[in-house]
Amino acid sequence: MANLSERMFGIFRTMIHDSSAPQQFTVDRRAIERAWKLMDQVVKSCQNPRMNLKNSPPYILDILPDIYQHLKSIYSVYEDRMHLLAANEYFLMFLESLTTKCQKCIKLFKENKEQMYDESSSCRRSLIRYSLIFSHMVAELKAMFPNGTFSGDTYRITKSDAGEWWKRTFPEKYSLFYLDCY
Repeated sequence: MANLSERMFGIFRTMIHDSSAPQQFTVDRRAIERAWKLMDQVVKSCQNPRMNLKNSPPYILDILPDIYQHLKSIYSVYEDRMHLLAANEYFLMFLESLTTKCQKCIKLFKENKEQMYDESSSCRRSLIRYSLIFSHMVAELKAMFPNGTFSGDTYRITKSDAGEWWKRTFPEKYSLFYLDCY
């Protein structure tokens, strides 16, 4: 049974890494501006008075502007050195993930229209889940880019056992694609 699941996971991993039409995500001014535009669309959708969002953590109407401001500070530091951001594996994964999640939120609003106003609907729970994800993303971004400058190579895990395990398992890495863990 374990052998079968390992083979299936291997096939799944190959499909993700070797898809026939890989879409290359690049970090440049346009990609950052696109992320800002997508975040703005999500915020505008959430600001509808009928949404009646509760101002309690994680509150998407606080989180997305916070991400926006931090991306703006990063952009101002690297504006004339965008090639450094483009070469930063963490920032690439972050920006691609942010863009994808914003697109999914927008799709959630478009596909569920009136159901989004029902606080007990499954689509509303999905929006809350995205709020939590965005909350973790902004905390991570601020840890990796304090004051807009990358410090991932000096970032330290506070739990000593976890930090030692990370150094042994993934030397010279500060971020991973989740399938690399298997």
